[in-house]
Amino acid sequence: MRFVLKIKLGDDAMEDQHDVAAALRGVADRLSKLVSTKFGPYGLEGKIMDRNGNTVGGWEVKGEHDDNDD
Repeated sequence: MRFVLKIKLGDDAMEDQHDVAAALRGVADRLSKLVSTKFGPYGLEGKIMDRNGNTVGGWEVKGEHDDNDD
């Protein structure tokens, strides 16, 4: 399995390392609140939001049978 995270930079609320760090903390907080302690064979996914509430990316856990590298 793989954890894949993508963040699009360039909008007003995603311009520098502080913005990226805040987005990563948001992902980490969501992951720490998951009910299951294991990801399982089918994976999970979620959106990444900037401080203005806009979607700037996403994360996913890809299952062992997903061999797409994007």
